Amino acid sequence: MTIIGTMCNLYFLKYLIKSLVLQTGPTLYGRINLFALMRPRDYAVLSATPGDNWIAYSAWAVLFNLFLDYDVLYECPRKMFLPWNSKLKSSTYPNNYEVDKMYLVHINFKNELPVPVNQLLPLYYFIKQFYGRGTPQIIPTVEKWVPDSGLNVLLPKMKHFDYYRPMGIFTTFRELKPHQILFVFKEMVNHPAYPCSPFTDMIENELLKTETIETSMAEATFEKTEHDDLEEKLNND
Repeated sequence: MTIIGTMCNLYFLKYLIKSLVLQTGPTLYGRINLFALMRPRDYAVLSATPGDNWIAYSAWAVLFNLFLDYDVLYECPRKMFLPWNSKLKSSTYPNNYEVDKMYLVHINFKNELPVPVNQLLPLYYFIKQFYGRGTPQIIPTVEKWVPDSGLNVLLPKMKHFDYYRPMGIFTTFRELKPHQILFVFKEMVNHPAYPCSPFTDMIENELLKTETIETSMAEATFEKTEHDDLEEKLNND
């Protein structure tokens, strides 16, 4: 499926990733290709790394990099598009992206999922929890979620091509690149205590909450547009 259009924010990409995680919606009909015109600010979030502005390097930046491939095909003047917005200071953008431009970006889902389908929701929840308020440390948090898994994260049992070094008890998630975060997740879920851990209970509660929200939206009696549905799904994150 190929989609071409202007992307005024990242809501649609977030919706597609959620659809893939929950195995619902348009992602069930095949791999999606997008050709989108977007603002530099949004591309900055899409391509953010640990060395960028901490606001840009969020949970969504990690998810975008794990699930999507993207490439800037063309840059065009912002004044070609209406409405004309007031110019923002370039300092608000990581890597000094030009705010007077629009980017034509090719975005498509990766050929292979980062984890098996049955681990998509745990991975999504894992990343979202670590990028909430504050800067939680990795080892104490995974120990709380899956007892005794901290040692596996410190001294990985699996082979990884670029594991974060040196991993310590004070290491935070914002220090790791997206693929390194994925490695931490894999070490945690491959621990023998994972199937009966508090983390799996948290995932079941999250899935139940998501299904309740979906059912309530489907059974609503008032009229809503597709845009309203999309906004409500994203706001319930």
